[in-house]
Amino acid sequence: MPASNHYDVIIIGTGAGGGTLAHRLAPSGKRLTGKLKALWKQTSKCAMHGHECHQGLFARSLWVGQRIPLAGVAHQVGTVRFGHDPRGSALDVHCKAHDLANLYVVDGSFFVSSGAVNPALTIMANALRVGEHLLERLK
Repeated sequence: MPASNHYDVIIIGTGAGGGTLAHRLAPSGKRLTGKLKALWKQTSKCAMHGHECHQGLFARSLWVGQRIPLAGVAHQVGTVRFGHDPRGSALDVHCKAHDLANLYVVDGSFFVSSGAVNPALTIMANALRVGEHLLERLK
């Protein structure tokens, strides 16, 4: 792999977790890339609508009879749980996949469940915590 294509950390997603992790790791001098953002820019022109929209990278392929308003999906969490036991969680306590040495998840999916409040600040705090762990690991 050419040196120009080597990255110390590839961040997939630039939401509250990915953006915070990138911000925390940026001063370290490590080579970072935001993969999802780059993919989104490559494929976001929609053949159906002719502009950047949902049909570009993630086509809508499920119809449940009615559209769910944004407030109905704003706090989705818990899809990739974290914990000590691989039998009950996909991630360890550092949000690293139990079975992979270099896959970390820092979005809201690490939560087991969510309260009725916006989880963005907790997601950001966790991304900073994982960032500290990654900085130690990458030394």
